[in-house]
Amino acid sequence: TLETLSTPFKKISQTALGLFIVFQIGMTGYFYNHNKFQIFVEPTVYPVYLAQFLEHNDINGNIVSPFDWGEYLIWKRPKSKVAIDGRFRTVYPEHIIRQAWNFWERKGNWREILKNSDIIVVKTTHAGDEGFTSLSKWKKIYKDPICIVYLKQNKRNNDAITKFAKNKLINPNALPPYNFPG
Repeated sequence: TLETLSTPFKKISQTALGLFIVFQIGMTGYFYNHNKFQIFVEPTVYPVYLAQFLEHNDINGNIVSPFDWGEYLIWKRPKSKVAIDGRFRTVYPEHIIRQAWNFWERKGNWREILKNSDIIVVKTTHAGDEGFTSLSKWKKIYKDPICIVYLKQNKRNNDAITKFAKNKLINPNALPPYNFPG
């Protein structure tokens, strides 16, 4: 216990702890000030390039995406809705959660979620992504190092799919902002 320690050891320990705390606060302040108090968003982890692509081409709609990208897409594409995101247990009814898991695991009636969806976003690391190309009424329009995008051939996506066929979709060359909010 603390009472059994010698007084000099207690003072040294408290001083060291105090210095460590001051150092941590200083370093945190330095990094946040250096980043203008913004959070760094890693484009190899989140679909940063995709968000730019969707924005430049004004593509919106109901998005089926991996749940860990849902919040990011909600933030970057506020006119769109995601099927599920990381808040799944607190926000979504059980049948929606089940639909999303069935879709990503391709179990049961896994296509059910596609009835009300306009966009599918798939991680390139997701096994069996090729299976989405065989879906009727869906067109692969985008791929980058971390994701692939399919659009449903419907009225909402007609313009984007037509532009894709004519190679007229805008694929931004600029690096996306790494900061949140950016």
